[in-house]
Amino acid sequence: MLERVIDNWWLARESASAVMGLWSWPWGRQGPSGFGSASTAEEVTAGVDATNLTAIVTGATNGIGKETARVLALRGANVIIPARTLESGQKVKESLADQVPSSKLHVMEMDLSSLSSVRNFAQSFNSSHKHLNILINNAGIMACPYQLSEDGIELQFATNHVGHFLLTSLLLDKMKSTARETGVQGRIINVSSVAHKRSDGTTHSLLIHIPNWPIFSMQMSCPGVFRKKDAI
Repeated sequence: MLERVIDNWWLARESASAVMGLWSWPWGRQGPSGFGSASTAEEVTAGVDATNLTAIVTGATNGIGKETARVLALRGANVIIPARTLESGQKVKESLADQVPSSKLHVMEMDLSSLSSVRNFAQSFNSSHKHLNILINNAGIMACPYQLSEDGIELQFATNHVGHFLLTSLLLDKMKSTARETGVQGRIINVSSVAHKRSDGTTHSLLIHIPNWPIFSMQMSCPGVFRKKDAI
C-alpha cells in the first residue's frame, strides 16, 4: 500500500515537470551541430555514404530504433538487428526491406535482460563479421512492474544498462580492430532520457525498495558512468 502511494505521488510530481519539457521538444533550439530535437534521421544523415559501414542497433524492432535502422540502411550501411526472437526480427526486416529495397539487414537473436543471451550474441557476431563501425545502444523498457531478470537483476536495470554494458565490452575489441584496419573511427552511442534528471543517482543498490518509475529514472543516469568506464 505504501509503495502504491509513493509511486502515485512520484508520478504526479514528475508528470507536471515532464509536461513542461515535452512542450518544448517539437520546437527545440538547434545545437552547435545545426540540428535540434525536431530534426529527423534523414536530415541528420543527408549526404552520408555509409556503404562500407557495419552498424548494430539494439531496440530496432520498433520506435526510434527501427527508424534509425531504416535510415542507416537507406544510407547503405550493413545493419544488424538484434531481436528477442528471430521471428519478431524477421518481421521488422521485411518491413524495412519494403521501404528500402536495397537494404542490407541481418537479424540476430539477443535478449538484453539475459547475460548469457548477450554473450551468445557477441560471440556469434564476432565470429561471423569482420568489422563493426557503429554500435547504437538504444533498446530499453520503462516503468514495468517490479521483477528480476534470470540473473537476479531488476529487469529495467538489467535490460537498459547492464545488458548494454556487457554487450559493449564484448564488442569493443572488434570496434578497435575495425578502426585500425580501416582507418575509420568507430562510434558507440548510448541513448538515454531526460528522466535521469529526476534521480540523484545514489541509490542503485536499493532498487528492490522503490517504485518502478524512480527505478527507471535512476538507471537513466547510468550512461554517464558507462562512458567514464569505457574511456579508461
